[in-house]
Amino acid sequence: MRWMALIFVLIACEFGCQQLVASPATQSHLSESDANREALLHYLKPILAEAKRAARIYYAGECKREGDYYWVSFPSVNVQPPSGSDKGLAAVKGVLRDEKSVKISEGADGIIRIVIGRPPVALLDTKIPFLNFGPVQQYTESQALSHIEDSKEVGSALRRLGVSRDGVPLRISLGVNPDNRSPHLPASMSNLTMDKALDSVAKTFGNIVFYGACTERRLYTVYYVSLEP
Repeated sequence: MRWMALIFVLIACEFGCQQLVASPATQSHLSESDANREALLHYLKPILAEAKRAARIYYAGECKREGDYYWVSFPSVNVQPPSGSDKGLAAVKGVLRDEKSVKISEGADGIIRIVIGRPPVALLDTKIPFLNFGPVQQYTESQALSHIEDSKEVGSALRRLGVSRDGVPLRISLGVNPDNRSPHLPASMSNLTMDKALDSVAKTFGNIVFYGACTERRLYTVYYVSLEP
């Protein structure tokens, strides 16, 4: 009966459901990791929301064990309140002004990038000739990210690099009903990398997309955090 219920949920999602995400970003399996991330987000989210900027955060973290699985933990960073007059990129730099292991930049696409430590990024360079998004995937960050990760090109790169996704292998992400008035990805994209595909999710939905990696067990993680309160 448990498997029948799970199959029903997965099928129902294709027709549009309210959002329910089972991912490292929404679980409290690593209280220290969550606390580290929330300390940064406490300052970062309002800055980005005011500036109407999306962000990408890349980080190197430790592999933490939870039962039979390992997770990429978010590292501790030294954060400070930004100056009252700083906005956008300057404010983000102010929050992390005492962190020597952090690099911050803003590209022509308007995405603010924060790199913490030296995470391996070979996986992100994976070339994806074509991505076709279904209606629910177009309108739902979690399903869009899972679709990118599940592409055959990313799968081949994972095997070639000997890298695995962290946490429990099964990911359940329920979508929302498509609405042309809501932010959404195009039905298809071509000639991009995994990194650029993740950029598209961040910019389209105006959120933060994280990429974390740990080298001890060659694990990576991808998830998003909304800028809404």
